[in-house]
Amino acid sequence: MYIGSRNVGRISERIAMNELEARGYAIIDLAYVSKTIANVDFIASKGGKSFNVQVKGTSLQDGDKPAVQYGFCTAETIAGASTFFNRRDDAALSADVVILLAVYSPSKYRAIIMPHEVAERAAQINLSRYYRRPRLDGGTRQPGKVWLALEGAKNPRKSDPEQDEERGLLLEYENRWELLDFSRDI
Repeated sequence: MYIGSRNVGRISERIAMNELEARGYAIIDLAYVSKTIANVDFIASKGGKSFNVQVKGTSLQDGDKPAVQYGFCTAETIAGASTFFNRRDDAALSADVVILLAVYSPSKYRAIIMPHEVAERAAQINLSRYYRRPRLDGGTRQPGKVWLALEGAKNPRKSDPEQDEERGLLLEYENRWELLDFSRDI
């Protein structure tokens, strides 16, 4: 099955829903409720409690280094005038959990499952280390895709402490589906 920019979002959402359904969660897929709901892709519930989930997927081919994408930044998020996640404050719902997926196929992927606050912190580190810095010619960077390679540079001379901090933060939550256990706060 080919996974590309046109279908990776929906496939990533389905992967996340499948993982949670396998763990006993009931899912309300908001894609079938409304195409205009911002901030949240689906609602998961178990044991009488529920949480809102936003999923961001990156399509990869065999041989590609694993990477995840947060989505696209805006001039407002670069300037710090708006949060990266839950930026639509007029939306009825906001995400409690963000799941980042690096997808090679529907059965081969890497998942980062984290509370919204951790995802926001990671995205802000990313924005600060790239988009908020001037270009080499002194100009400002234009909004675009915000992403991170999940594996660091093999050459220690090319190490980037801020990128390493962001990567460490994400990898702490890799495949941590158990963090969604309702016995603890999200």
